[in-house]
Amino acid sequence: VTSIADTSTSSNSAVASSAVDMSDGAAPVIASATYQDGDGNGQIDQVQLSFSENVTYSPYDSSDWSIVSQGSFSGLSVSSSTTGTASGQVSDGSTLVVPLSGAPANLTGGASDPTVKYNNSVTSIADASSNSAVASSAVDMTDDAAPVIASATYQDGDGNGQIDQVQLSFSENVTY
Repeated sequence: VTSIADTSTSSNSAVASSAVDMSDGAAPVIASATYQDGDGNGQIDQVQLSFSENVTYSPYDSSDWSIVSQGSFSGLSVSSSTTGTASGQVSDGSTLVVPLSGAPANLTGGASDPTVKYNNSVTSIADASSNSAVASSAVDMTDDAAPVIASATYQDGDGNGQIDQVQLSFSENVTY
């Protein structure tokens, strides 16, 4: 822009000004969500939420969150417990880990992903400028849970009376 002027008939040109202080007026929003098996036991137990900026979150209140769609994880819900790896607290500046419960055992991936929603019941997520996060629409959670061995069976594959193979079942489809 080479010139800025008002819209009056005299076209008053803008003059140089001193520095202008800018303030943050943007509320933090959920940028992504991944479901995880935090303790590696083959059962989904947490969702890691990444926000658009650094946030603080306190106190944890499970009513702030809801599972909109369980996807392939029948029974999945937000947990009121904050034990283990899912503390319900910010793990780094822009990442929050929310505890989950009720997921089926030995299932860490499926055909359809669950969705999570921030309800803003307690207004407890804010950025450094005290902008509170607003309720979100449903956010798809993507798979960030590693497959685990759900069962192992040794077999006699060629029928000669000798154990010669092990059949492994995993908590989700794998490639090898």
